Amino acid sequence: MEKDPLIRDIAVAEGNAEYDEHAKRILSDKRILAYIFKDTLEEVSSYTIDQIISMIEGEPRISSVAVDPGESNDPGLTRKSGNRIMGQNIEDSIPHEGGVLYDILTYLMVPGKDKAIKILINLEAQRNTNPGYDLVTRSVYYGARRISAQKGTEFFGSDYNSIKKSYSIWICFNAGRDEQGTVTEYAIRKKNVVGVMPDRERYDLMTSVFIRLCGRPQDYRTLSSQDLLMTIFSGEYTVQEIEERLSREYDFKFEQGFKKDVTEMCNLSYGIAEKNLEKGIAQGRVEGIAQGRVEGIAQGRVEGIAQGRVEGLAQGQVEVRSKNARKLAVLLNTTYEKALMLLEETDTSDRNV
Repeated sequence: MEKDPLIRDIAVAEGNAEYDEHAKRILSDKRILAYIFKDTLEEVSSYTIDQIISMIEGEPRISSVAVDPGESNDPGLTRKSGNRIMGQNIEDSIPHEGGVLYDILTYLMVPGKDKAIKILINLEAQRNTNPGYDLVTRSVYYGARRISAQKGTEFFGSDYNSIKKSYSIWICFNAGRDEQGTVTEYAIRKKNVVGVMPDRERYDLMTSVFIRLCGRPQDYRTLSSQDLLMTIFSGEYTVQEIEERLSREYDFKFEQGFKKDVTEMCNLSYGIAEKNLEKGIAQGRVEGIAQGRVEGIAQGRVEGIAQGRVEGLAQGQVEVRSKNARKLAVLLNTTYEKALMLLEETDTSDRNV
């Protein structure tokens, strides 16, 4: 009996929510953040990863933690939690403007000539890169909110010179084919229309950066942060392969909590794919029947429809088996060939029952 489509959709949504939760926890690791910041913030591009880690101040919360509004940038909220950042308010609520729930908030204290320079950072994990509106516009809005929220916390009255620069960094997991592997920056730039104005003003206060991932890192020319993120999030590697590659390429040591999040995320990735596959098969059956009827009427060849159904079913079974074997290989941390043999043995056993 076919599963109710609503039940199937709910199961997929629940899996997606859990996946997002683990993804944010992984991204909140200071070591991961340091690689992202080195590639996207010009202010720290010349520093080492360890130096950047030491600049990450406070322990901002990730959006899975409920907090009270109105406490943004309050240093009293920070608390230590090993390598993971969690402690600063991630909700930005302004009267008459509604609220914004950020994925991850943190800030850097970068050494300066006279004193440290504070840089505010919002990082967003985005799986749907085509939500029905322009993501870049949303990132500008987030950056603007991070600027306006500083009044009364970072600056008071008309002391606008104390405004801190804000970065909004977006990690896009499922980028379109023509966008995969790209990194794009959107920033405020000066343009001299008449004459040349010396750089005395502080106008470079808001920047958005989009890091778009793809499949395996070797398929594209990538930055270190892209390579690191694609190794973890591409779904092409087992947990053991991820751990070995990060250790070899980045001297990255897996702590228990970090490894647990990676493991859970990989398992959820397999489960979500399976549920989406079931949904796709059901939808495909309905569309196939309808299309078969239309083509059958147009061609007047009932035997053609029957033959097409048989061939389509056979081809579909081969494709489904191949996809299932790849996902099972990741889940069981084994090779594709062994996973395929396991599926064939299971089918043989079922037929003999």
